[in-house]
Amino acid sequence: MPVELERPGLSERNKEVAGFGLDSKEWQRAEAEANKQIAAARIALQEAQKHLGDQQRLLSDQVRRAAEAYRQAVQEELKNNIKLRLQKQLRLAVAQSQTI
Repeated sequence: MPVELERPGLSERNKEVAGFGLDSKEWQRAEAEANKQIAAARIALQEAQKHLGDQQRLLSDQVRRAAEAYRQAVQEELKNNIKLRLQKQLRLAVAQSQTI
């Protein structure tokens, strides 16, 4: 007949820990170290997210400035083209009025 032996006072958690070959204190130290590493990883992730947000804002500002500079350049080019066309039309009109 099979018999299952249990040490007195061994909690469920200690039984589980015992299955890994660690005593309760070793398990607690390993768990504390893992929790420290998780906390450090969370902080690093938050810092990386903040840095990414800063970079995104910087890039967005650069794109906005470039778009504004492009818009101004296009407007200036259009003004110059219109001015040249008007001058040409004026010269043609003057020339035609002188021939009449």
